[in-house]
Amino acid sequence: MALISLLNELPPPSSDKIGWPWTEESKPLPALMTDGNPWPKISVVTPSFNQGQFIEETIRSVLLQNYPNLEYIIMDGGSTDNTAEIIKKYEPWIKYWVSERDAGQSNAINKGFSISTGDILAWLNSDDIYLMNSLSKVAKELTKKNFNIIVGERLNISQDGYIINRQTISSRPVTLFQVLYMGRWPFYQESVLFTKDIWNRAGKLSEKYNLLFDFEFFVRCLHFCKALTLPGILLGCWRHHDLQKIHPDREIAVKREIADIFSIYRKKYYPEWLLKILWSLGRRTVWKNDKTVTISGNIREMRV
Repeated sequence: MALISLLNELPPPSSDKIGWPWTEESKPLPALMTDGNPWPKISVVTPSFNQGQFIEETIRSVLLQNYPNLEYIIMDGGSTDNTAEIIKKYEPWIKYWVSERDAGQSNAINKGFSISTGDILAWLNSDDIYLMNSLSKVAKELTKKNFNIIVGERLNISQDGYIINRQTISSRPVTLFQVLYMGRWPFYQESVLFTKDIWNRAGKLSEKYNLLFDFEFFVRCLHFCKALTLPGILLGCWRHHDLQKIHPDREIAVKREIADIFSIYRKKYYPEWLLKILWSLGRRTVWKNDKTVTISGNIREMRV
């Protein structure tokens, strides 16, 4: 059975680019899973705008998953830097891409998912990356367990790829009550994938929110299902850099948006009698906390 390998087919990186995802790739996979079934199709959407400095690394981290049933879609908002030039280099391996003005990040992701055909969906921003073997790990877990959302751990990295810290996750599945009332917030978006079924049930991303549209979406998803966590398994990296989405009063905006989300969904999903019961149960429930731990190194040297 032939193994899927792309490293030698993709455009070669410059000589100063080494390690993952430049000169290394995820473990090549056979066309079928070990049980003889095809790999579930995974659709990854990358929203982009003027991230030419980082997007090639993002693209390679998706393609070099060597995932046999990948649908990769890039929705660029009409970048004026070298983004389009970079995307064109990888055009043969991209299912669809466009560079045109849109109504923002969530709008671009919604448009990407509207044309996707995958069984499993995810979005990866154009300045973030997946780690090696991430997609195959998720596919294996979701095919053997009855969950619609899967959450792994992530690394926070610097502009140059140096690791700032690692955000871990406990083994307890994530519930809506834990998020809205117990203060649990383990949705590291770069390490979250979900089924097309839950996307259809929960609905598209809200374009009302500028910063927390991902959180609002996951809250809606949790109304229908719990989220499976993968403690100890790193899936993605969130990059901190000077060109990130800037808001003049970011901290105030985040507090405003989260207060609005909590207000809406606490009232919507929890009548007073149910809330009292859940509070009582919740106080008796103890789990290992999701937390941030300090580690060091360079992402290009990671082996996961």
